Amino acid sequence: MPRLNQYLSSGKHLSSKAISQYAREHPEVVDLSIGEPHFGPPPVLQAQGFSSSSAWKHYEHSRGSLDLRQAIAAWYASQQGLQIDPEKEILVTHGGMEALNVAILATTNPGEQVAVFDPGYAMYTRMLTLLGRHLLPVRRQRFVHEFESIDAPLLRGASAVLVNSPENPTGYVASDQDWNCLAELTHAQQSWIIHDEAYDTLAMARPHRSARSVPALAGRSILVNSCSKKFGVPGLRIGWVVADAAVIDAAAKAHEALCLSVNVQAQQLASLMLRQTPSDWIEQQRSDVADRLRRLTAAIEQHWELGAQRATMGGLFVFPEVSALAQRLPMQYRQADAGSNVVQWLLRERGVAAVPGLIYGEAGQAHIRLTLGGEASAFNQAIQRLSAAP
Repeated sequence: MPRLNQYLSSGKHLSSKAISQYAREHPEVVDLSIGEPHFGPPPVLQAQGFSSSSAWKHYEHSRGSLDLRQAIAAWYASQQGLQIDPEKEILVTHGGMEALNVAILATTNPGEQVAVFDPGYAMYTRMLTLLGRHLLPVRRQRFVHEFESIDAPLLRGASAVLVNSPENPTGYVASDQDWNCLAELTHAQQSWIIHDEAYDTLAMARPHRSARSVPALAGRSILVNSCSKKFGVPGLRIGWVVADAAVIDAAAKAHEALCLSVNVQAQQLASLMLRQTPSDWIEQQRSDVADRLRRLTAAIEQHWELGAQRATMGGLFVFPEVSALAQRLPMQYRQADAGSNVVQWLLRERGVAAVPGLIYGEAGQAHIRLTLGGEASAFNQAIQRLSAAP
């Protein structure tokens, strides 16, 4: 196994947590170890129809409710054929972003390098900077099996490689060939592979595969996921980490220091969705996103002159190359990079908000990001406005 964070792997769990957990597991023990007030919630909540159930009154297990961890394990068994120990190999977190933070904290030390693809999700850069890790941007040149184009020597200094597949913003979905290539590229230094698979159910052009299901990566892969995208509930803030027991043990210490535990009722809702959402409902959402992708792509390809494109294989975004369009804009929209110029033109002249590709890395500066999400009426209106010729 690759190295873990020195402080988190060597430090013990807080004795107070160990004692309170023992009391939970032994009902005959009278527990005076944990600070759960005997009063509350206040009458205003009850007046609004909120009951004062046990979900309001107690901290949940710091690793997440066992019921939810079992539901997550069952999800991976059905979706990826993975056998995961819910007691030792899963940690429930406050959404996918906290899951990413504790995964980085558990597997790297301050000052170490973490490889991130460029372009890539903008929050990765801020997260790694705040955590005191060095960002190692990695560009890919091909549009089909992109990992084959990675500069192999560049990865030699990386303690971890952060992979987002399906990817925000490019829509790329890693192939089996990509995963095997990454395993070879990182074998010598035994880098951790942290797979952010938040868009797993929205893979369209090729099947989604979890890094942990790749034999050559199984022992050093960490899966980060959440309910936000697959069930359309980003406000619920339920995420998780799946990894070997030693990683989860270290990540749980970081999680306790950051958050202590996760909302009980949110975990109950997450467990319900994971266990009882019909597969045909998930397929319908994927089909709807694919239809939106077709319509949006047709609208901009018909009226815009676009550069070489990565085909959107999954996720909720398109990432068109707009340098030719930028050159045709009025002079007041030629003050910055191509993507930023087009974004300002769209905002001021078409009333459509997009995101400049530069915020996802230098390789994205000639691109913009458009979402496939949002309410149907707003999306349809955006299609009409984007269909107007520049």
